[in-house]
Amino acid sequence: MAALDLWKLVREAEYLDYCQGNARIILTEDPGPVTDLMGGAASNGFFLIRLWEATHQREFLDGAIRGAEWIAANLIRDERGCHCLTRPDGGFGKLPFTGVAHGISGVASFFLLLSRATGNNTWAELAREILATLIHHALPDKGGVNWSPLLGEQVLDRCQWSHGAAGIGLVFLRAYEVLQDPAYYEIALKCGATTFAYGDFRHNITQCIGLSGCGELFIELYRVSKDTSWLQHAMAFAEMALGYRVQLPEGDAWPTDEPGLFSADYMYGASGLGHYFLRLWKPGEIPMPLM
Repeated sequence: MAALDLWKLVREAEYLDYCQGNARIILTEDPGPVTDLMGGAASNGFFLIRLWEATHQREFLDGAIRGAEWIAANLIRDERGCHCLTRPDGGFGKLPFTGVAHGISGVASFFLLLSRATGNNTWAELAREILATLIHHALPDKGGVNWSPLLGEQVLDRCQWSHGAAGIGLVFLRAYEVLQDPAYYEIALKCGATTFAYGDFRHNITQCIGLSGCGELFIELYRVSKDTSWLQHAMAFAEMALGYRVQLPEGDAWPTDEPGLFSADYMYGASGLGHYFLRLWKPGEIPMPLM
């Protein structure tokens, strides 16, 4: 994805060649054994769709479809609703997750993107099924809605990109844009209210579990609604994040969860926060890398 974004900026063939070479390795592998958007079939499919959009080479879209078909074959429909395990073999736990990173909302996001790319309503309907499951399991929390990390449980201890309303709200906002259902937009607004109420509850600046990942929902709500209060919320989270800056001999550094540990990583370090600052600088112009 990084090389693909770089190619879009500089249009040097070597970067696109690199992307296509990596994609063709993915195409030689069987889908799975993981479903999720962080590192599974949904993640590979997301990359393949973005590469197809850049190249219009059908093999990449077909690869994304093949991954989606594998996930669809492993969907479970029971008293909880429509869902899947992170690993259908149970190797990542025997209960489904709800969140974007490892759970069904990330899978729904992939299906939404694929439905838009292919025009095939099958993927839209699967996304709707998963979204209906999430709506059924939504819990009132701090003036909005939130989700337990595990489907069917009642524990409300997270509100971040990876697990909880901040990330799931982004999926509902995407669903509103793709499927044009106002009910999804209303849920995204409620997710925004909960995310702002939680504030800096993890004392963390990262995309995965901290302020920058939560603030992404505010930027996207502003982009869609043009309501400047969401942009003000995003600015407030950025200002809180600035308070974590540490000056080392090498320059500014940004802490992860581990005291004394600093990282340049996207999900758990400085580059993710830096990208958030860029998006806040030009809201609506710089897209989210992962959704």
